[in-house]
Order: sequence, then C-alpha cells, then structure tokens
Amino acid sequence: MSNSISSSEASDFIDQKVLPYTDQNACIFDDDHIEVMQVSQAFPEETVFRRYNPALKADHSSSKWVCFPEYPFSLGLSFLFPTLISEFFRITRLCYPQLMPMGWRLLVTLHRLNHRFGLKIGVPEISSVYQLRTHGYSRFLLQRRTGAPLLVHGITMNEDEWRDKFFFVKRSSIPRGISLPVNWLLKGRNTGDKAGILATRPIILATKAENTGDKAERYWRLRPECWRLRPGYCRLGRNSEDPW
Repeated sequence: MSNSISSSEASDFIDQKVLPYTDQNACIFDDDHIEVMQVSQAFPEETVFRRYNPALKADHSSSKWVCFPEYPFSLGLSFLFPTLISEFFRITRLCYPQLMPMGWRLLVTLHRLNHRFGLKIGVPEISSVYQLRTHGYSRFLLQRRTGAPLLVHGITMNEDEWRDKFFFVKRSSIPRGISLPVNWLLKGRNTGDKAGILATRPIILATKAENTGDKAERYWRLRPECWRLRPGYCRLGRNSEDPW
C-alpha cells in the first residue's frame, strides 16, 4: 500500500493540534503492522483499515475514520470491546488513544475479574476508587483516590513506545463506529463546562454506587496471579484461553 494521500483523502482529517509533531507522536504502525492486525481476528472481517500515512497523528479527527491505539489489542482485546470498557468510553467521551496504558490495564483486569469470578464491577465502582487525570497533551490516566483501596496491583509501571502505534479504520465498517467520538476531550481550554471541569479538578466518571466500599474491599483481596495479563494478538489471532 502507498503512503501517499490524495487531496480527497486529506480532506477527511482535521488536525486538532493537541499533539505536537515530534518523533514520539509520529506513527510507526506501518502497512506491515496493519496487515498483521487485519488477520489477527481482533476486528470483524468486514472492517476497512486505512493505509498507513506518516503525516497523520493520533489527534487527527475525522467523521469518516476512527483512530485506534495498538496497545489494548496487545493485551488480548478485540473489537467490540467488552461492556465495561465500552461503557467507560461512552461515559467519559474520551477517544481511544487518549487513555494511557495504565488505564487500559486497569479496565482489562477488572473485566477479567468480572468474567472469571462473576463480579459486577462497573463504571460507578471504578469512579468511587479512581479519578480521571491528565498530565499533559490530553492523555489521561486513572489515579487512585486518597484513602481508596488498591483494586489492582502491578498496573502503574511505565510503558515505552505506545504513543506512536495507532491506526485508522472506517467508522461505517465497524459496529457503533458512527457513534464514537470524533474530537479529543480537551484539557484547560475555554471551550465549555466539561473542559473547565477538567482544568480545575478531577472528572468524576459516574455517580457513586451504594455500598461501593464493601464491593471494593472484596475485589482487591483477590490475588493478582489469578488475573495476570498475557499479550493476546498475533498473526494467528488472539489467545483462546480466555473467551470474552
């Protein structure tokens, strides 16, 4: 596939100018990587992937294309994402590349807890323990609230080279693609109440559920080795040991 972009294709994208043009933000997920993703069964067979173009950043918005980071698929996810993760993004209105690896690891681990132990951890429970924070360029993490129990151990380590691995798929070719956010949620700009809230204090993800403290106490007691993550997507498809 060619890396060139026609004038008609270029008009599909708007640079929101949230991210600067740096090596860290320049995409390295080229056509070879896209081909691996196509055959990995991480997306429905009819999904249309956009060819690689190094001029596009993750914050280029489009009503025709949606940007996906590679990172969640390296954790074994496939699209559509599980209900807990889909609901988190529906409520926060974050674009997928805005969530930092720690947030993805937390959501995937809590989903696995739900699946394996029959729990019902939802966004209200998450919001009573974590708050959404950003440390620059509108990339967000989930920070544990003061005094809140530690639900998941071992997810706060740093990750390298996750910002420059992303790709675009056609919205109309994936389930619910048209309803996914077009523009990044911004921080510290005078663009309305939501931006003002983010600029001055942590955003609360949802209304706190009743008796959340008791539920959280139950969750964090579960041993971490029961839900250690394993990389899942590869040329032959994701692992089948944990059918989600």
